[in-house]
Amino acid sequence: MLEQYVGPVSEKSTPKYWPHDKVEEEPPPTLQMLEAAVSGRQGSSVAFLLQKYPNVDLMQAATLLGTVLTNADLDIMQMLQAHQPEIVNFHFESHMEEALTQACVGGNPTIPLFLLEHGADPNIGGFGPSRGPLWYALHHGQPVEVVERMIQKGANVRPAELFKAIHARPDAIETLLRGIRLGKDVELMAKLQEEAAKTGDKSVIAAVEHRVTGQMEWNNSWSARLTAVTNKVFQT
Repeated sequence: MLEQYVGPVSEKSTPKYWPHDKVEEEPPPTLQMLEAAVSGRQGSSVAFLLQKYPNVDLMQAATLLGTVLTNADLDIMQMLQAHQPEIVNFHFESHMEEALTQACVGGNPTIPLFLLEHGADPNIGGFGPSRGPLWYALHHGQPVEVVERMIQKGANVRPAELFKAIHARPDAIETLLRGIRLGKDVELMAKLQEEAAKTGDKSVIAAVEHRVTGQMEWNNSWSARLTAVTNKVFQT
């Protein structure tokens, strides 16, 4: 039964309710509409919404960015980055990750490579100093191309990444060995040789041995040159 308005109606009074009136719903917020379009991989809808709402702040859209990073939709990622370039270094407060580490989890290399080319910092993100973007790339099966690009863009190769590669990513070991600074850290070099020996993989053992031997020879040569220069100074 339709509800009816009861009461006198005059020119000066307006009924509080008419049964056939339609109440128009409020449109969903812009970010909510964008999230739906991104989730559905509707690139044309994303482009339309970004054009219609040019002031939308994507730095407030963690769910949206998380979706596009893990879904590895490069076309949509390009639209979002063009709208707001700083999203390449977006920080996810809920799980302490950055856009680059989140993209590595997705598995598709196109997104981390895109982020790196547009200014993503390869040294920020992850859980603590031992698990940054490089570690994420190795752990989540990103190809060596991504690892190389991170190093080219300034990623610091740390022992944690080397140990990870020795035991789980032998395809990336030579790339990482070229990128790490061993200096005179004899303890680290000995540990690398020890961990490589545990694998029983001849190619890994050879790669580590070559890098460590080369570093030690360079250190000895430098020390010899420094000694020669010092002696010459004192002789004069």
